[in-house]
Amino acid sequence: MPEESNFIWPKNGYFYNIYSSKPFHIETNKLIDHKAEENVWSEPVLFTDSSTVAIKADMPGGLGGSSDDHVHYDFVEWWIILKGQLEFQIGNYQPFIASTNDIVSAPIGLRHLIISSGNKQSVRLIIGVPGGSGHDNKKLKGSQNDPIPKRKNPPNLIHTDMQEIIKKFGCSSWSKTILKNQHTQAELISEKPNTNNSSKYKDSFNQWYIVIQGKIIFSFDNDKDINAVEGDIIYIPKNFVYYVKSLGTKNSLRISISKPR
Repeated sequence: MPEESNFIWPKNGYFYNIYSSKPFHIETNKLIDHKAEENVWSEPVLFTDSSTVAIKADMPGGLGGSSDDHVHYDFVEWWIILKGQLEFQIGNYQPFIASTNDIVSAPIGLRHLIISSGNKQSVRLIIGVPGGSGHDNKKLKGSQNDPIPKRKNPPNLIHTDMQEIIKKFGCSSWSKTILKNQHTQAELISEKPNTNNSSKYKDSFNQWYIVIQGKIIFSFDNDKDINAVEGDIIYIPKNFVYYVKSLGTKNSLRISISKPR
């Protein structure tokens, strides 16, 4: 397990995988800092029973992004924006801009193309499924621009605007399903800070978290604590007892990703 103060390059491309029997911590900000001299790059970071996860950095002016219009007929590909802005083209819908912490998903059978936007580097998580298809299936955009469906409540929105979700559900503690399909379930969890007791969990499924907002301590009976900040990924194997506590002055937000349950 890497020390929290040091960046350790992963073996075989991935930091950790499904065969780990203990929790682990991927400090994405350290990876981004490590790659600071490269404007455009992509690195795989996680492989679990529910997800393949890579981090990709792009620059404005067409540097990076998706190199082609393509489509997946076997899974929903989705993205979490860690930094900056990106233009997404999904199906024949009107292009839209997604910003930091937003979530975008491409339903099965809809072509997608991602273009660098803004005036600074963008960084995103690319989330697929084990054994999922690549970019072999090409599909160009149609001649018309359809409006994005007006449904505003999750799950399974094409564009989940994180600031709108926070505004809608307020500052209490809550949990909302953001994405659910035959391969994946993602829950957005808001928790008030500095509660007297940590929340205790023992789940019957493998899962990984990404911290969207705030600082969170993940504690374990027989392992050292994980102090996680925005952008960090934490993997928790099934049937492992752990405790979660939010720190700071505002609610923490984290997404739990697993197989559907």
